Amino acid sequence: MRVLAINGSPSTDQGITAFLFTHLLEGMQGAGADVEIVYPHSMTIEPCAGEVSCWWTNPGHCFIKDDMQSLYPKLLSAEVWVLGIPVYVGMPGEMQNLLNRLVPLLTGLPEVCGDRVYMRPRPGLALHHVVLVANCGGWEMGNFDRVVTVAQTLAATMRVPLTCILRPQTCVLSTSIADGKAQDIVDALAEAGRSLVRNGAVPLGILEIISRPLTTRDEVIAWYERRLLSKR
Repeated sequence: MRVLAINGSPSTDQGITAFLFTHLLEGMQGAGADVEIVYPHSMTIEPCAGEVSCWWTNPGHCFIKDDMQSLYPKLLSAEVWVLGIPVYVGMPGEMQNLLNRLVPLLTGLPEVCGDRVYMRPRPGLALHHVVLVANCGGWEMGNFDRVVTVAQTLAATMRVPLTCILRPQTCVLSTSIADGKAQDIVDALAEAGRSLVRNGAVPLGILEIISRPLTTRDEVIAWYERRLLSKR
């Protein structure tokens, strides 16, 4: 199984997104997957121009000559896309640019799927699963709605299932790990990776462990208040 892991964090191989990726992808590799990681923040990815010559004039090819040109073959050949997205107000701009530049992977031919019309994926696309790995410092799981909706639309467009691995309250994650209070989350990330490769899905119980509360909402609010005061 070929896995393309796209770490959309501006922190690239540092920070919480990289931490989640490390344990999830180690589980996937341990189960036999061939994993490659790319970092949009370290690449030049221009916004989509929206003129869709990749459908009409030169099908399957984007006219913008930047680092997406080297990514398209990898996106086409990977069976699993793992999208690492930290949640701010929205998502990091480089990741948004990358997602918008996936238009050449579609044919421009409409097809009714359920109650919506989507463009058909281009023949030769090996993809059969999208995995969203999102994290945020907030307490509520609702903070992820803005990126989950994007991932759901992407998976529906590509006609593949979606697995969402969500980790809130990351403001206290490092401390919890150091105190030995989050080892089950680390173990669950690795198990999620193994299960994705072996079974094509992650048991609900594993996803719930990864997302479980580490503290109360009031304690998260207090953490940010202390952080703000310490910077003044």
